[in-house]
Amino acid sequence: MKNLLFSIIATALFAVTSQAQVAVTTDGSSLDNSAMLSVKSSTKGMLIPRMTAALRMAIVSPATSLRVYQTVMVKFRK
Repeated sequence: MKNLLFSIIATALFAVTSQAQVAVTTDGSSLDNSAMLSVKSSTKGMLIPRMTAALRMAIVSPATSLRVYQTVMVKFRK
């Protein structure tokens, strides 16, 4: 019973304090209110998903402006 009560309180507290924003920084700076995701570093970069053209084309209903790195270029015949 004690564990159940603790779980309910912890879940309620998490739901009240959680946000849909993430900041990944190396200097501890805070997230801008207009951003969902903030990545900041002066020594490292960001690695986006890498895939072949076939994998990229197999994405069902891709979001507008979805970014992926296509690892193999497709050559078209003229």
